[in-house]
Amino acid sequence: MSVFLCRWPNGDLSIVAAKNKEEAIIGLDEFGNADHADIFHIGDFAVDFKLNDQGKLELSEFGEATHEGIMEKGYPLLWKTLTSDELISLKEDSEQYRKQVGIAVEMERKRLIGRDREPPAARTEWGKRLQKEDDFPAAKADRLTEQVGKDILEDHDDDETVH
Repeated sequence: MSVFLCRWPNGDLSIVAAKNKEEAIIGLDEFGNADHADIFHIGDFAVDFKLNDQGKLELSEFGEATHEGIMEKGYPLLWKTLTSDELISLKEDSEQYRKQVGIAVEMERKRLIGRDREPPAARTEWGKRLQKEDDFPAAKADRLTEQVGKDILEDHDDDETVH
């Protein structure tokens, strides 16, 4: 299993473990159509959670290599700002620091919106219809098309004609 980072056009982030990028896109469909997002493989992945008093998990922190990988790949403009000599010399609670980080965050939130990137098309007409009508990613539409086709064929004897 590999770990994949999904950087959504609005700036949000999802992480999923999958065998490959196609499986990651199918898994990410739980959150949205990842055909519209940037997907990256993450080599190092470590995350720490805490159990709160209400019995829910809260993110405590990411491992150092994980955090750097997420920031470099998913938020390059913000990462460049955070690691700049100018920002490193400022205190995090200073107005100048907060202002520069705020600008970089807004730039990241808008960076992928409206870009002209054609998502992949499903291989079949039925799959393309699923993409259009239900906003399925191509990989999921193709997988469903294949599974339905197999199910139909398995329901019929070899000598029967399928109508």
